[in-house]
Amino acid sequence: MKAIDDVEIDFLNGNVDTLKYRKCPICGGSLIFSIYKGKEQFAKPPGRRYQAGISIYCIGTCNTMLSHLDGFCPSWAEDIEDWDEFSENLYR
Repeated sequence: MKAIDDVEIDFLNGNVDTLKYRKCPICGGSLIFSIYKGKEQFAKPPGRRYQAGISIYCIGTCNTMLSHLDGFCPSWAEDIEDWDEFSENLYR
């Protein structure tokens, strides 16, 4: 689904201003983002320090997990600890 691909690309590239306007392609609801980081690998460069699972959920009427990516935590997101707060602040 192209709309989900666009959200994933914006998230991985740290296009936070664009993410504010992305909506669920199924129901038009707001999205929340979550990263589950693994153990830090200190010798690695930014963007490769943490293996991570990245999830994108809709909190609208469909209440669906739209995407899950396994890979690395993007460098722009390495210092974010509270993903609920990050998602809340997107829409303020």
